Amino acid sequence: APVSLLKNQPLVVLKAEKKLAIFDPKKDEDFVLNQLKPEIIEAVDVLNGDNATKAYGDNGRNGVIIITIKQFNLVPKELQGKFTDAEL
Repeated sequence: APVSLLKNQPLVVLKAEKKLAIFDPKKDEDFVLNQLKPEIIEAVDVLNGDNATKAYGDNGRNGVIIITIKQFNLVPKELQGKFTDAEL
């Protein structure tokens, strides 16, 4: 995708149990939300403005979409390797 389409995109955070993955659309061009089936999603939250930058620094300046997955084993295999252990 052309860079001009990606520069104002929000950060995408996937949470599953005690694991976390952060995707920056400017760097992770291969990540597409359509890899996630709707039935595995527990919740979607949006952070913007000061809340986003307080939580994710400068990377969150265009907002943050937080997608909570019901269980880690439901995350598509090709995305599981991008998760790290985190205190949620």
